[in-house]
Amino acid sequence: MARAEELLAEAGAEDLTINLMVNDDNPERLDAALWLQESLSEIGVTLNVEQVEWGAYLDATGNAEHDMFILGWGNTTGDPDETIASLYHTDNAGNNGNRAFYSNPELDQLIDDARQETDEAARESLYIDAQDYY
Repeated sequence: MARAEELLAEAGAEDLTINLMVNDDNPERLDAALWLQESLSEIGVTLNVEQVEWGAYLDATGNAEHDMFILGWGNTTGDPDETIASLYHTDNAGNNGNRAFYSNPELDQLIDDARQETDEAARESLYIDAQDYY
């Protein structure tokens, strides 16, 4: 928490208020949000927790109508591309998975290269490098 306070001071962030969206039918996500709310209040950050019905939640996060959100993602194939590309490639911003709207051309290129690589060791190395970007 001390380091967080230092970073806030360095950024000149005062009276910071953040809205955190969670879906209304997941008690674990609500518990995590309330823990974050309490923890951040200790360093002077106001976190407003907004519970939203699942369909409205997906619409809002898919359309960037949030400051922050809590959502889960599972990798059903075991292939790193399913998670890394879905959640972090610029082309997947919004409903396709990248609900944080993260965009980094260097990361996009690593992902694109890894998708085309047929040598497993080289492909693994590219995905390891991609993890350093997020």
